[in-house]
Amino acid sequence: MAHRDYEPSHYEVDTLLIELGRGLIHQVDEEEGAELLEQVKGLRQRISLELGLEIPRIRIIDNFELEASEYCIKLKGVEAGKSVLKIKHYLCISPGIVTKIKGTKTIDPVFGFPSLWVNEDGKHIAKSAGYTVVDHPTIISTHLRKIIERNAADILGLQDTMNILHNMRKKYPTVVEEVTRECKGCREIVYIWKILQGLLRENVSIRNMTSILEVIAVFVPMTTDFRFLIEQAREALAKQICSQYADENRTIHVMTLDPALEQKIIDSKAQAPTGDIFSALEPAMHIVWIKALEKMVRACQKLNRYPVILCSFQARYLVRSSLEREFPEVAVLSVREIAVDFRVEAIGVIKPDMLKEIVSEESKTRESRTSEVCIDANDLYKMRGCEIWL
Repeated sequence: MAHRDYEPSHYEVDTLLIELGRGLIHQVDEEEGAELLEQVKGLRQRISLELGLEIPRIRIIDNFELEASEYCIKLKGVEAGKSVLKIKHYLCISPGIVTKIKGTKTIDPVFGFPSLWVNEDGKHIAKSAGYTVVDHPTIISTHLRKIIERNAADILGLQDTMNILHNMRKKYPTVVEEVTRECKGCREIVYIWKILQGLLRENVSIRNMTSILEVIAVFVPMTTDFRFLIEQAREALAKQICSQYADENRTIHVMTLDPALEQKIIDSKAQAPTGDIFSALEPAMHIVWIKALEKMVRACQKLNRYPVILCSFQARYLVRSSLEREFPEVAVLSVREIAVDFRVEAIGVIKPDMLKEIVSEESKTRESRTSEVCIDANDLYKMRGCEIWL
C-alpha cells in the first residue's frame, strides 16, 4: 500500500505512520470509496496552518500482525496510539444524560469517554437518544489529530527550524539577522529550536514567528535562559493564547491557586544537571496535588469549560511542570499573559484544605463517569482533514 517510489532507509523512520489491520484496508481503497482518505484529507495543511508547523508526509500501510479491525498510529517508529474497532459497528459516545440504548459497552479510544458499539440498525436510535455517533474513519482521523497536537514539539526537528528561518529571512531579513547576530556563541539554531519546542509543548502556535523572533532579539543580550525566553514569547503571544481558551464573550474561565499552595509549588523549584527547571514536590504531596487536579478537571467538564489554571508569572512554569505528565491537556496561564481586551472569571480555587479533603474521599465510591462528562463529543469529533501519503 506504500507509494511505489518509496524506499525506506536503514537510518530513518516515518515521523507519522498509520498501520491498519486487514479488516480496515477498505477504508483506503479508492474502489470502495476510500472513506478514511476523505476524512483525513487536508489534515496536514490545516494543522500546519494552525500550529505554524509543517507536518511531514503521513504513510498508511497494512499490517497483518494486527487484529483484523485494529489500527496503530506510530510516531517516529514508536506506538503512540492504537485501538481495536468493531467491524460494521458505530461508536456511540454519551455526552451526558441520555436515554439508555442497547449496545456493547466500550471506551472511546481517543478521549476515554464511556461509549457503546451499535450496528447499522442501532445508529439512528442512538442519534435520537442523544449519543454522538462516529464511524471508523472518524475515530482514526481524530486519534491521529490528537497525537499530532500532543506531540508537536517532538515533530519539530532541527532541520525544520532551519527551514523556518530560511523562509523567514526572505520576507523579514532584518528580524532574522538581528536574532542570529545576538545569538552568536549560543548555537542560534539549536537555541531557537528549543524555544519553539517549548511553545509547541503547551499547544501554543508558532505561526506568529515574527513576534517570537523579536522577543528573542530583545532578551538574548540579557540572558541565555531559554526557559525565560519561552515565558517572554508567551507574553508576546498573549492575545493568541487568550483566544484559544476564551468563550464567545472573550471571557476565560479559570481555576486559581490559593497563595499558600502556589508558594509551596514555587518553593519546590529544583534544577536538573541539564539546567532544566522543574517542580519537585514531595511524593505524598504530589499525589494529593494530582488528585485535586483530577477533581478540578471533572468540575470543568461538568461546566463544559476547558481546564485552565491562572497563577503568577513566577509560578506558571513550575505549576505546568508539576502536572504535565498526568494532565497535559490542562492549560496554565500567568496573569501577565491575559491580554487587556479579555476578561477572567474564576470558577473555583484550589486550596491546601481541599488537598486534605481529597485523601478522605479516596475510600468513597466514585460517581459514574457517564454522568460527569458534559463536553459535547460532537465538538471533539469535528473533522478537519489531512493529506495522506500512500
